[in-house]
Amino acid sequence: MFIARVSKSLFVKRVAVPAAALTVLALLAGVPLNGCSSNGAYSTVESSGPEAFKPLAGELAKVGYGWDWSGFPKPAGRNKIEYISAYSDVVVTQDSAGKLTALEPGNGRVRWSNELTNRITKFVGLVRDTDPGRGDRIVSSSEAEAFVVDVRSGDVTSRQAFQKVVNTRPVLDGPIAIYGTPDGELMGHLLTRNIRLWGFDAPGSIEFAPVHVGGLVGGITQDGYAAFVDPRDGSLLGRAKVFGGVATEPVSDDNLMFVASLDQSLYAISPLGKIVWRHRTSQPLTNQPTVVGGTVYCATADDGFAAFNAANGQIRWSTNEVHGTVIGTRKGRLVVWDGRTLVLLDQQRGQVVERADLPGVSKLAFDSFDNGNLYAVSSGGVVGKFLPK
Repeated sequence: MFIARVSKSLFVKRVAVPAAALTVLALLAGVPLNGCSSNGAYSTVESSGPEAFKPLAGELAKVGYGWDWSGFPKPAGRNKIEYISAYSDVVVTQDSAGKLTALEPGNGRVRWSNELTNRITKFVGLVRDTDPGRGDRIVSSSEAEAFVVDVRSGDVTSRQAFQKVVNTRPVLDGPIAIYGTPDGELMGHLLTRNIRLWGFDAPGSIEFAPVHVGGLVGGITQDGYAAFVDPRDGSLLGRAKVFGGVATEPVSDDNLMFVASLDQSLYAISPLGKIVWRHRTSQPLTNQPTVVGGTVYCATADDGFAAFNAANGQIRWSTNEVHGTVIGTRKGRLVVWDGRTLVLLDQQRGQVVERADLPGVSKLAFDSFDNGNLYAVSSGGVVGKFLPK
């Protein structure tokens, strides 16, 4: 494989050995169930049981999802659910106070709950490690340490301090967790030995999670430096420079890394550091791109929500009827979420099939990208499971 030559002044490798729809949405959002709200938007019957959250004819039914259950991780006080990771066998949430909760996917009951640390600790995300040799674990990472938690029991099996502060959730490569740091380092942390295995530096802070690109891991700094390293030892295989930082995570189709940059361009970068294509726009790109089946989907100021050929950057179609991020697919249609509205979009032509307005829903997650079950998180800390119909 070609090895890119890198100037030490730019990169330094360091190795260290409604009841209408509105009623339903009010219930999901945790609106007090005692009559009309102050603005008259909701009218509900007071109830504290699970049936109060059942969306018999909710907005999500319009886009083909039916209510299954509601679960109650119960974040304390004013804390919010920050992260949700949904799988076929468990749903894991973490709130802003650090409390980690596992829900049973069959009925929404709490399997376990564990307050990992104090409320001032900042967490950066969750990943799951299912390697049979290491057990089934959730790795919950704060800026300073990793909490390795048994998925079945909720017990913390290991608490591992980092050598330096991290900014991002990790991407896992076997037992190695690769993080981005504020000083621009891609850092490989070996979970089996609780050591910093390697580090690779680039100018600028890394604020968004790195991504697998083929057998490598790619990341990008806020100074616009992209690096592709071997996850086993941190050795550099390729690097590139763009003209700005990012407000979203890079994504990959396992061949190229796609970067929506604040320099007003969407890039496709090869793991050897070649910029394969660039699509220029008139404003910084701040919408999270997604790559699905040879197409990159990204909303821009000029093109609207556009489908780009992943190989060459040509626009296949675009629409101004929707904005947001593709979070999954359903029967060949794209599921697009903008933080308020969920839209089903024809994947081939970009036409809107149906939409659902979801005020009070703070997060959505699928347990499978294609035709998965949908989990909605309310601003009041309730999790609802919705089945595709």
